[in-house]
Parts: sequence; C-alpha cells; structure tokens
Amino acid sequence: MNYQEALRNLKSKKDKKFVLIGDELFLKDSFISVAKNVYSDSEFSVYYPDSEKEALSDIYSGGFFGARLIILRDLEKMNLNKICSALENSIDAIIMIPTKKVNVKTKGMTNIISSAVSVSCKKMNVFGNSYPLWIRKQISSHGYDLEEGAEDILYSLTGPSMYTIYLEIKKLLIYKKENKSISNQDVRGIVSNMNVSNGFDFFEKLIRKNTKKAIQSFESYMSSNDNFTEFIGFLSHYFEKLYRILLLKDQGMSPDDIASIIGLPKFIVKMKYLPRATALGKSKIANGIDQVYHLDHDIRSFRGDKKLLFYRFIRKFCE
Repeated sequence: MNYQEALRNLKSKKDKKFVLIGDELFLKDSFISVAKNVYSDSEFSVYYPDSEKEALSDIYSGGFFGARLIILRDLEKMNLNKICSALENSIDAIIMIPTKKVNVKTKGMTNIISSAVSVSCKKMNVFGNSYPLWIRKQISSHGYDLEEGAEDILYSLTGPSMYTIYLEIKKLLIYKKENKSISNQDVRGIVSNMNVSNGFDFFEKLIRKNTKKAIQSFESYMSSNDNFTEFIGFLSHYFEKLYRILLLKDQGMSPDDIASIIGLPKFIVKMKYLPRATALGKSKIANGIDQVYHLDHDIRSFRGDKKLLFYRFIRKFCE
C-alpha cells in the first residue's frame, strides 16, 4: 500500500496492523508519530528482539481498556511464526518495523506481510524530481506560496535527506509566518547549506580513521554535489590547517592563539582539531596531504567512476 493511503487508514482506524518496508527512516518515524496521536489515549509499548517474550505476552494478553499501540522494531530478528500467530486475534494497533536491509521475500516476512498492511517507506528518486515535488507539496500544504524554482534551490542546499529538508522547511515557515510567500531569495538566505556541513562531517570521520562512517559521509555529500575538484580543495585546505596547528603548537603557542591564527573557533580547535592533530602526528598528516595531492592528479585523468578513487583514498588513509 502506498504511504498516504496507509496513513488515511491509520487515522480512520480502518487498519490496525502495519509493517513498514523500506529504507527511509523519516517516513517510518512520521508514521509512528501519527499513530501516537491517533492512539493518544491508549497504552504505548516498544519492543526489540531481546524483549520478544514480553512482546508476545503483551500481544496475547490484550489491554484492559481497549486497543493499545505496540511497536515491534528489528522485526525480522524475532520469531516471525510466533508473531504471526499472535497477530491473528489481537485487537491492538501493531506497527512492525524490519531493518532497512530485510529480505521481504523470505517465508517468514511473506507471512507477516500477508497478515498486515505493508506500507512502502522507500527513499525517493535522488536523480529525478521527486524531492523538489515533495518540498513544494509540503510548503503548499501549510498555505504558503512558493516562487518557481525555490524547491530546486532548497534541495540543492540540503541534499536528499527528508529529515534535513523537513527541518529546513519548518525553519522557513517560522521565518515567513507573517508573509506566507516564500521567494528564491528567502530560501538562499534562510536554508542552511548542508553540503558544507557534510564536508566537515566527512573530514571528522576521516581523521578519526572511521572507514565505514567516512564512506557514508562521503556518499551523503556526493549524493547532492558531484564537484570532485571542489571537495578535494576542501580536504587539502583542512589537512593543511591540521599541519599548521601542530607547527604552532610546537612553537609553544596556546590553543587560543592557534585558533586565532588558523581562523577556526577556539572551542573547535581545543576540543576537536588540536587533539586529532596531536593523535595523528605530523607524519600522518603530511602523508594525508600527499595522498590528497595524488588523488587530485588521478581524478583529473581517470575516465571511470571517480568515486572509486575516493573509496581507495579513504581506506588507505584509515589504515
């Protein structure tokens, strides 16, 4: 069932058993938020695989005062046959949430899906017009007018994250509360440029040598900005800042003075960059600068998928 139809059935209490399938966490959390409002006067419980016995006992026992709201998370890690049996005679509202990597074609999941309403919570098409359309619909639903092209500008600043987009839309609506007309200039002036934030997040994960999260941050950045040269320039700039931090530290300068010279907030230098630079050491940072230089050279001549070069760079640096 599509998401909006499932929401309508939830609100009218037409259906009470739902299984949320897909990898978009924002949609899953939003569905649960609506369910909490619909069943605001009911008992509310959340169960994980380690509390499966309690969940089954709760579902079988039934509530004393009518239907309750029960959430089952990481569903596929539970005994699905027992869950199916428990669902049959339950009057409770039950929302089941498998992990995003679940194989819905297994026998157990097939039985679950046939016993409940399967709700599609998939990510939207990153390379199509799905996100801008969703942005325009969200803003229009609150009674605001949106200048043509404003949704594309907002999307270019946030990237394909429904959580981020939702928060930035809320910010826009608050700023424009008195004048319900949002212009392109409003979007540029109010919406945060998350590409910059994602770049810092990637650099933080990289210098902490967290390969998996560095790759995730890199993919998040590149999903809405494929300017490889710009990203390499960002990396080079901040590697050099790390190296300068250590040089200034060796000269006996205080963290406050270092922050002033480097051009970073004092708190950031004290709590993040100085400890990270010290842990890495000048040799590792210098090697990082050298790796970025070679990455830049390879990117300019490589004719294949340039992301592969970044993956190799990340893994090599985090060794």
